[in-house]
Amino acid sequence: LFLLLLLLPVCFSFIVTLPGTLDGTLHGSTGLTRLNLFDFFKEKSKEGVIQLGNIAKGDFVSVGNYISQENEILSSRLSTIFSQTQMGADLMRVFTGEGGTEEMLHGLRDVLLKADMGTEASDEVIEEVRAVAKAAEGKVKPEELTALVRSRLISILTSPSPSASLAFSTSPDTPTVHLVMGSNGMGKTTTIGKLSRRLTSGPRDSKVLLAACDTYRAGATSQLAVWAERAGVELYAAEDVARANCAPGEGPEEEAVRKVGPSTVLFKALEKAKRENFDVVIVDTSGRLSNNQQLNKELIKIKSVVPKVLSGTSAHETLLVVDASQGAQAVESARRWSADVGVTSLALTKLDGTAKGGAVVAISKELGIPVKL
Repeated sequence: LFLLLLLLPVCFSFIVTLPGTLDGTLHGSTGLTRLNLFDFFKEKSKEGVIQLGNIAKGDFVSVGNYISQENEILSSRLSTIFSQTQMGADLMRVFTGEGGTEEMLHGLRDVLLKADMGTEASDEVIEEVRAVAKAAEGKVKPEELTALVRSRLISILTSPSPSASLAFSTSPDTPTVHLVMGSNGMGKTTTIGKLSRRLTSGPRDSKVLLAACDTYRAGATSQLAVWAERAGVELYAAEDVARANCAPGEGPEEEAVRKVGPSTVLFKALEKAKRENFDVVIVDTSGRLSNNQQLNKELIKIKSVVPKVLSGTSAHETLLVVDASQGAQAVESARRWSADVGVTSLALTKLDGTAKGGAVVAISKELGIPVKL
């Protein structure tokens, strides 16, 4: 029990510390990331050894003080991160107002709806705050109410799935297939590039193949090729399919490349992945609006190719890329795609600007789709 208590604050501290270094990893600053992680674990290992010694000596007071201190640091970090957002500032303004409970709850609703969190998720948060405020008879600190809102939002985001990790194949003979979809301009190709880099440079050390199944948009394959080169992974595209039908030493004609459809590209890419023992196949699909039925039918066709090649195994993830600035439009798009194609997880992009990103809370609450990236 004491070992578990020791490890929990260490793990949580790692989670809070890591995001700043992960961004460096995805942009190529691997040396800095490795140094930060090494220093982190080195320091935490020293602290762990000291506390294990205290346990052996029966000095549980020191152990308890250490755990309390680590939890205070964690709470402080989370509060700092949350308070630096516009929503965090708006919540503190509402909770420090001079009005009564109902006026405060009305202001809270405005903040949540302004952040595009939807009525269902907003109502759940408001009822939670109302119950706590009523039980405390108004004697509750603004920081405590802010922490309550944060906790409830995290619960909504994590409730659709017990794991925030992407799904992977459990069979050594079957490659993992991640199907990535979304509208043009959402950051789909960039997400694929970053995910590729993470899979190849992280603990998995995976052999990754990118399947360029966006055969409709001009320049889509060349854009994906840039990310493939950056991440150090292999790309399979329509040109490779057409080249296989050419005589030795000859290249494919443009007309032959244009005739290759996305389903054919994926079929051949999966065959290559099985033949050459690739661990992960990431499938780039053409950007589309959720109401484009013709392209949605093509996406369903692409998805049906996977079990044909992998002996009944479907895509392990169908990842929908959502622009944080889309707002309520993202909810409607996710609803349509989930119904027509089937979406298993979300990737939220462009949070480095002024976007609120609250739509993913509404999507998680209303559609039960977890945020994984």
